[in-house]
Amino acid sequence: MCPALLTLCGTCLWIANNLIAGAVGGAALEVLACVNPATIARMAWLRAA
Repeated sequence: MCPALLTLCGTCLWIANNLIAGAVGGAALEVLACVNPATIARMAWLRAA
């Protein structure tokens, strides 16, 4: 699996954990700090093609 896609999945899980734990500020910071998910998805799609 593409390392960037694994990073995206880990970031999404981290954001979900922050929201479940009630750390909205941490989740907002994580969203601002993460790489654009559309770009990562495009990179993974192009790599698979």
